[in-house]
Amino acid sequence: MYAVFSILVVMLFATTIYAEEWYVGGTLHNATIQEWRHASYRNKLATCADFIASTSEGKKIIMAEGADAIKIRAMGLERCISEASEGAHAMNLKVNEVAAMCIVLIRHQ
Repeated sequence: MYAVFSILVVMLFATTIYAEEWYVGGTLHNATIQEWRHASYRNKLATCADFIASTSEGKKIIMAEGADAIKIRAMGLERCISEASEGAHAMNLKVNEVAAMCIVLIRHQ
């Protein structure tokens, strides 16, 4: 019984140590909206974190509060890109172009 418990604790600890942060692994920076639509939410969120972190406002937030402080903004950007990409008209647009438009829109809300 003790051996099984010990193995479970080690497995849980190892999984926690090697789990990637939510903002790691975004690969959609130069993707099309069609690729965006088929990507995982995790990939979309990490890509949006990169977009937010590349802005001057995002850099200030990260320096002051850390990377987790931009998560709400990244979630909002993901939502904006996903909503803007609905319909056939958006299929060939680039994610980075839609992201730039969304960042401008979000700033002025």
